Amino acid sequence: MTAEHGYAKFEHGFPLPAHASPAAIRACLDAGDIERFDRDYAAALEGARESLDLTGLFDTLTQWRHTADRALLPDGRVPVRCVLLFGDEARLVTPWHLGRDLLRLPASVIARACDMPPNELPGRYFTAAGGRDDLHDFRLVNDPRL
Repeated sequence: MTAEHGYAKFEHGFPLPAHASPAAIRACLDAGDIERFDRDYAAALEGARESLDLTGLFDTLTQWRHTADRALLPDGRVPVRCVLLFGDEARLVTPWHLGRDLLRLPASVIARACDMPPNELPGRYFTAAGGRDDLHDFRLVNDPRL
């Protein structure tokens, strides 16, 4: 497998999205997961060093990013990802809303809270306060406009 081909499965053609850096992933994990992440990450780094192939490292980080996406953050906030817009309705992945059971909220509410146009929501990561059916106080994570 060529490096170019190996990278093709990652978002936007880049091997590692900004929100998926090892430090960003680790910051979202609880204490038990941090120990497992550290072991998996160290093993993946060692494997990459020996094989001179980063595919295993990127696969490990992608797997852990999905775990981190479903974890509550240390400050009690919730990770949220907007996957698409349907009119003014944002479809969101949260720790409680995965697969076909996406949370539906007005895109204008999220956009206003983050001071951005609604059409820029899809693909972005946010944090929010609240619970399963009452998310509010949205904050954009890794704002590329700054």
